[in-house]
Amino acid sequence: MKEIYFSGFNGKIGKILVELLKKSGHRVIPVTRDHLNLNHKIEFNTLNEIQKSFFHFAWPLSESDYRNSDNNRSFLATSQNFLSKYKSKFDDILVPGTIFELPKHLRELSDETNPEPRCTYSESKLTLSKWLLEENFKYSWPILPYVLSSNDPIFKLVPTIMNAVVSGKKSVGLTSPNIKRNFVHVSECAEMIRACYEVGVFGRYLIGSNTNISSSQLAKEFGLSWTDVQEVKFTREIEQFLKFTKLHNGWQKSNTFDIDRGKQLHGMLVQELRYS
Repeated sequence: MKEIYFSGFNGKIGKILVELLKKSGHRVIPVTRDHLNLNHKIEFNTLNEIQKSFFHFAWPLSESDYRNSDNNRSFLATSQNFLSKYKSKFDDILVPGTIFELPKHLRELSDETNPEPRCTYSESKLTLSKWLLEENFKYSWPILPYVLSSNDPIFKLVPTIMNAVVSGKKSVGLTSPNIKRNFVHVSECAEMIRACYEVGVFGRYLIGSNTNISSSQLAKEFGLSWTDVQEVKFTREIEQFLKFTKLHNGWQKSNTFDIDRGKQLHGMLVQELRYS
């Protein structure tokens, strides 16, 4: 058993990951905003032989333009202050990275792809990553692709599709219908993070499903046609192959066709909606 102190435990990925960690026999202790702001102290287990990890999933993502918000920089400072205070308490740190840390123009991405921040959000995340390295933290940094969930904010892709289905619309407007992306359902994402944590993967690594489908293909799986609402049309498709090589054998799967992957994600979202 390990003790895992978890910020963002009520988030999209956090909720599922917390339950998976508990099922694996770990003790999960919530870290609240008051803890992060150093307004409340954390009561640690005094048994030194129990490994203590900190999963830092909290981040200000509620704004529609969160990627360019100054809240990213202020929360970066909050994170650094918190980690500086409790550095001696944690054996290792896990912070989820973001796909926006990586270059958009590359046709293929790997664990060795050099970071290239594209917004304030990814810039702040990368600053935290570099700071953890400089401060000699033992940390892991799983870079998350496009994570799907029926509980996304209304301005994102999946709620746009689901709202169209619920309201009986025949089509949906997509800003980037033809860009192929590596979509991973939130439950898959949480399971892969748990698996990597338990086999001791550290450093930067990519999480992906080894499949690439477009937004328009995903919408089609819900019986919708799509309309292009871009102001500037893309001259070519940008394919991002997120290769994930560090998972244990149970997660190593062969590639599936785009249409099969679309159906699979469609089924996961429908099942999620039934129980929400």
